Amino acid sequence: MRKLKCTSCGGGLTLGNTPEGHVVGTCAHCQAQYVIDARGRSHVVVEHRLPPGFMPASAPSAAAGVRRRALIGGGVAIATLGLGLPMLGRFLAAPSPEAQREAPFREVFNVGGSGAQPGQFRGSPADVRVDSLGRALVRDTDNRYYLFAPDGGFLSHFPRPLEGRGSLIAFMPDGDLVVNASKTLARIDVMTGAVKAQTPGPDYVNDWTLGAAQCVTPEGGIAIYRVPDALNPDRRSLGYGSSVPGEDVLILLDRNLRETRRLSGLLTQAIAADPMVEQSPAPVSIAMDGNGSFYLYVIPREDHDARGGVFEFNADGRFQRRIQVEQAYFGEIVTAPDNSLWLADSWMTKLQHITAAGVKSYETAGLGQKKGQGLGNILSVASYPDGSLALLGNDRLLRAEVIHDA
Repeated sequence: MRKLKCTSCGGGLTLGNTPEGHVVGTCAHCQAQYVIDARGRSHVVVEHRLPPGFMPASAPSAAAGVRRRALIGGGVAIATLGLGLPMLGRFLAAPSPEAQREAPFREVFNVGGSGAQPGQFRGSPADVRVDSLGRALVRDTDNRYYLFAPDGGFLSHFPRPLEGRGSLIAFMPDGDLVVNASKTLARIDVMTGAVKAQTPGPDYVNDWTLGAAQCVTPEGGIAIYRVPDALNPDRRSLGYGSSVPGEDVLILLDRNLRETRRLSGLLTQAIAADPMVEQSPAPVSIAMDGNGSFYLYVIPREDHDARGGVFEFNADGRFQRRIQVEQAYFGEIVTAPDNSLWLADSWMTKLQHITAAGVKSYETAGLGQKKGQGLGNILSVASYPDGSLALLGNDRLLRAEVIHDA
């Protein structure tokens, strides 16, 4: 396990084990502690404990975030793709002075919090999705689900579907949740948590790889992106062995979850080899616009690898352009009704808006602060049918409208 640095002061961490099996890193400078729990193939940050009286430093800059990208390759913190980093927004420091200015958003509602009451989250919220009715569905790190009305009212919650299985694939426009049930895709009634139907899933959907993402298509189906083991016997599916991305596949399903077509050889068109790095960048999120174009969000896995960004492909899978964005660690992209894109990075309190005119940054740090219900870093973002945004962070779900440009 490689040497880690404290996110509060930048000091080096000394690692040790607790009797409970946790790996604990203690900062030699400020004595802050990081508790890390190994779960399966990922490492989950359980807690960040600051010493008494210690005030965190400013939120990490983009340059600091670049250095932390190496944590992905080191296997520490959350490395499960497509799930976000649910714990990071809690302990990554207070907003910088620039972030203290008024946010360019109007808050519609701010709900949630940690607890066992209806409308509170039992686990750490990780993802948010919105259907065509404007209902927001939140998934926590234990694959429990929480449903909220367009006005933020609590509607329902239910545990992990299918006896321990049921990882999120999509929240369909018709209001059904689709989860991965091993060899099938299951439709879940979000009001009751009951299984409505199961359909044979496409190949590769269960592959645990360094490239896994999915989104709803403009036609109301699902796009499933994978860099599967079966196509990469040289371990490039895990990002090793070459600085070039592995062979990938995009599988398109209709609204009945039947495969309509598939595309392959996508990122290999867009990202060339870099002999100065050993690991390929990782595609972690996908979005499609109303024209059928799709976008892959790719993050570097080594320091000073400049090959990340948002990569646009046309409906036929031909690479169009690379959109340069600010990157700190891990993130996701989502399409808005006007075909623009929103990008959330889990080590940032701001959002990036990608339009034909370019990329603008929108600060969110002021949202909820007056009531002590701030979001911190944005772990997940989704778009409502009217273009407003569902934002997830710090155990809160917030709906916000953009009221002025950054």
